[in-house]
Amino acid sequence: IRLMIENVVNQKTAIFITSHQLNEIEQVAENFIFLEDGNISANVNLEEWKYQYKKIKVTFKDPLPKEVKNDTYILNHSGKVYTLLVHTDKVNQISSYNPPLYTELPVSLEDIFQVTSRGENVDT
Repeated sequence: IRLMIENVVNQKTAIFITSHQLNEIEQVAENFIFLEDGNISANVNLEEWKYQYKKIKVTFKDPLPKEVKNDTYILNHSGKVYTLLVHTDKVNQISSYNPPLYTELPVSLEDIFQVTSRGENVDT
């Protein structure tokens, strides 16, 4: 695939690749279109997404604050531990709660797919 991509780049052409292996495909492409029932559900540029959003594993002393919950994608929740996708503008707000656990994780294409498969708009 990499040889094919190098050839395409040299010719300044586009290619269309379909795959369910999102962790592999994000290594060889920049723009992604998700299809659902034959319709485009999202058109994503992964680098723009990574610039605009942060993936955070966080805990709060109390339940997840409403202010944090707004405009936040909850990827996972187990007990008091949340894995969130938040807009970069919201990172300081979350930090202001002084959470006992706060770890930034790499945003992946799988994360974006998880959000779009719930019908949430993530076009960038």
